[in-house]
Amino acid sequence: MREEQKLEFWWTVTKEDEPIEPDQAESIFTHVLYKHYSSPRGLDPNRFLSLNGTEEEYSSLARALLRTVQRRIRSYRTNNLMIMWGDDFRFQSEGAAKEMLRVIETANRLSADTGIVIRLGTVTEYFESVRLEEAERFPSYGGRGDFFPYADLKGLNYWSGFYASRPQLKAMIRVAESSLRSADVFLALARLSNDFRSIHFGDLASELQHARDLVYLSQHHDSITGTSTRVVARDYYDKLVQAVSKSRRRRTS
Repeated sequence: MREEQKLEFWWTVTKEDEPIEPDQAESIFTHVLYKHYSSPRGLDPNRFLSLNGTEEEYSSLARALLRTVQRRIRSYRTNNLMIMWGDDFRFQSEGAAKEMLRVIETANRLSADTGIVIRLGTVTEYFESVRLEEAERFPSYGGRGDFFPYADLKGLNYWSGFYASRPQLKAMIRVAESSLRSADVFLALARLSNDFRSIHFGDLASELQHARDLVYLSQHHDSITGTSTRVVARDYYDKLVQAVSKSRRRRTS
């Protein structure tokens, strides 16, 4: 897809006997990232915090950013390029963001002869810019299949079973949610009853909040889908067991 500039396309829904045409009324314009949504290699925001602040450092990072743009733009059909900059647990300090802005400023200063302009933007702004290009620029897919099974890491990992993968974890998520909901209802009713005046509801509420936090973790896109690694899935499961235990204990206390 990179070599043929097919990372952006119209995903068209058709029947078996219908031709695949880029009818925008029945299509979804789809963008496939050049690579993972993390920062380009060598441009991790956490690395910025260890900079000494020299112009040579910023120039080196800026040139790396410009090389990334020049390499990736060849795989797309317009003059717009979206580069994700970040990842989990990034930009946890204001300093990293300030350093990133300085790298961008340096890159724009060095790119005067290339015509490259780098700026911060939203996903919506990117698609609005791409939409100004002619629709005929983009290929169309759909109708007779999809992209499953999707594989990465040279086919070693297949992302194809998340509707039914790790059924034990999915079942425990439902059990934990149900137990937590029941405990919430019992606590609310107990507060309204005169028979439970001696109970310290603050302690009960605190326990349920902890259980709620554990259940919230299971809503992560690599937990509820079952796409996490075995050791991580086990950790999610153990936390859900704790949540169920806390919910049932509070419900019967």
